[in-house]
Amino acid sequence: MFMAVAANSTESDYVLELGVGAVAGQLPKYAGSSEDYKFVLPFPYIYYRDKRLTLDKEAVTGTLLQSADWRLSLTASGALPVKKAERRQGMPELGWVGRAGPQLEYQFHPEWQLSWRLHKAMAISDWKLQNVGWVGDMALTWEKQLQTEVLPGRLALTAQGIVSYADRRHQGYYYDVAPQYNLADRPAFQAKSGLLGTGVSLGLTWRHKDWWLGAYIKYSDLTHSENIASPLLEEQHQVNAGIALAKVLWTNQRGR
Repeated sequence: MFMAVAANSTESDYVLELGVGAVAGQLPKYAGSSEDYKFVLPFPYIYYRDKRLTLDKEAVTGTLLQSADWRLSLTASGALPVKKAERRQGMPELGWVGRAGPQLEYQFHPEWQLSWRLHKAMAISDWKLQNVGWVGDMALTWEKQLQTEVLPGRLALTAQGIVSYADRRHQGYYYDVAPQYNLADRPAFQAKSGLLGTGVSLGLTWRHKDWWLGAYIKYSDLTHSENIASPLLEEQHQVNAGIALAKVLWTNQRGR
């Protein structure tokens, strides 16, 4: 990522910010798991943006083509490993999952955006890479810059609705139960491709001088998931949330 930033920064106007922060939150170990990861962790704050590349808290985005309303880009994101899950007792643990692929965005209103994303997923566990299929999303996003006399700085509210699909290989990575792991309350199961789930989220960010604050809450609905019958999909409704605070320590920019 830093090599890409260095290459781009020599050719165009850019903003690069580095800092430190802390994040607290709660996430399900995987979609449908009844167990959560609860955490309070430090993190490096990294923000980079020019006309082709964006690196921020959400993902890495490289713009390929752009017009007034449309943008085609490459994006990357990831998912946490699944460790010590009771429902998967006796089964192999699941590794980190990285995802990357194209994303098409349509800005049909200054505050509204429709996007389609297709990501190739790869898992890494014990220093071995594994192909874990494809994931596709369609999202509707609304973002509003808020005006308030109470807080100085910039305040933004973001709401998003998303529908996610995945192929059999990706669904099976999380929901397959091989015959050798069959138990009375965990029968063998082979996942199918199709709907992964739907969700809505609400996020709030605040930036004032060298301070950045972000918070979000997300609701996921798995009631119509293609693999709702999997014994590993325990919860059909899930809520997770998080909050982060960061201090920008160094800024470098050109042309802004």
